[in-house]
Amino acid sequence: MVIVAAGYTKYDSYAVNQLSPNIELLRYRRYSEGVVVVESVLEPVGTAPSKVAPPAPSTKLEGEPTYDLEYHLAKTSEGVRTAFLDLRDRILALDGVEERVNQKVQITYRTTKSFVAFDFKKAGVNVQFKGGEAPPSIEGVEIKDIRSYQWGYPWMCHLQSSDDVDPVFEVVKSAYVLEQWSCGAAIGRQVEGERSRGPAPSRLVPVVVGAGGRLRVYGLLRCAEGLGPGLR
Repeated sequence: MVIVAAGYTKYDSYAVNQLSPNIELLRYRRYSEGVVVVESVLEPVGTAPSKVAPPAPSTKLEGEPTYDLEYHLAKTSEGVRTAFLDLRDRILALDGVEERVNQKVQITYRTTKSFVAFDFKKAGVNVQFKGGEAPPSIEGVEIKDIRSYQWGYPWMCHLQSSDDVDPVFEVVKSAYVLEQWSCGAAIGRQVEGERSRGPAPSRLVPVVVGAGGRLRVYGLLRCAEGLGPGLR
């Protein structure tokens, strides 16, 4: 069975795994210029490859810590940990978000690219996030311009207690929305590039398919003019 919808939460994936191993979840997004993005969110267990590659040899040095969630949480106070875990649940509930904790310095969250990073300190968490030419205007949070640091994230705010969770989540969500828009704009530019190469009697519709939050462009399908974007 294949289910197609505009979005799912982590609870949907959990429910499908409990119900049947033969259900595939596909997520679609529509952007400007007739762009349709199709992404595989959950594949049936039966489609997984039967041959398992041998594990790669470990490069971890003796005595080196394991970079996981607990490693990062141990750097800060109990109150900050509670606030971050609340914020973390909200971020992971956003559509298509992937968490990366196996890093020494920070935890990052991404869709097609990283849009926010959390750097844990004793008194709080530095929240570095993507944004436009100006930071979002959100009441209850102070945003610092860190473009001169060249860290890859132009703006930063702080998470110090549970009182900060609501405004900081609004900041993170604004970075998430911007990243989604940037993905659609990039695909739209590719379509325009194809059209500029010569006259085309038909309409180009890019189809992007991926898994686990990764999107890959597999090609451009042509639909006759006058027809809506669709797969043929």
